[in-house]
Amino acid sequence: MVNASVSRSDLMSALLQAAGEAGTHVPLAAMQVDNQPFEALGFDSLIRLEAVCRLERDHKIHIDDGAVSARTPAEMLRIINGPSTPSAASACEPQRPSEAGEDQLERP
Repeated sequence: MVNASVSRSDLMSALLQAAGEAGTHVPLAAMQVDNQPFEALGFDSLIRLEAVCRLERDHKIHIDDGAVSARTPAEMLRIINGPSTPSAASACEPQRPSEAGEDQLERP
């Protein structure tokens, strides 16, 4: 199954919005380079996570966790528009304690 298509423009818009909320200035010329590392463009992992969550919410799609670890915008876009893994957890959803109770605190 393939996610709904996310365009380069959608990705860059989400990244710029996330960067703006984080107070990070990104030169407009940087937005023209798809194969530059995110760090060179001024996007840290928190900005990438926020952008992925924004795209999931706006496009009503599931994006594999690996998109946040992408090194370049081009790589992120390939992951976003590539085959999705239904069982993969989203980085944007809160984690639930296991049903076996392993993550629950013991009460006296």
